[in-house]
Amino acid sequence: MNREKKHFKRVFNQLLPLIIEELWDLLDEEKKRIWTRQRMLKRPSIGATNTLFKELQAEDPAEFRALLKMDVERFETLLNNIAPYIQRSDTMMGEAIPARIKLQIALTYLATGMSYRYLQAMFRTSRLS
Repeated sequence: MNREKKHFKRVFNQLLPLIIEELWDLLDEEKKRIWTRQRMLKRPSIGATNTLFKELQAEDPAEFRALLKMDVERFETLLNNIAPYIQRSDTMMGEAIPARIKLQIALTYLATGMSYRYLQAMFRTSRLS
């Protein structure tokens, strides 16, 4: 019986650090929750602002004007005037939607009447805030 106790104690002492390490890993994984959907993290590279609008602004200003119902210069002037009022600050929880994207979404909605769902997908935003 004494021999079995010693064996159990030795195995337990070897396993205990491994169990503790595994528990810490599980706790760390839980802390690293993903608050943003993966598709939204791609906004800087493949969102409508950095693909469609940037391309239209550089190559085809007439198409840009047709889509937003204003030319590039007016858009930039409007953005400069209202950006301080619509731009929010980044937080620890996530980055704020830039004022440029908010304005592009609003003007696209007013010009085309696209649904909010489609605009969310196109601009890779969750909800407009």
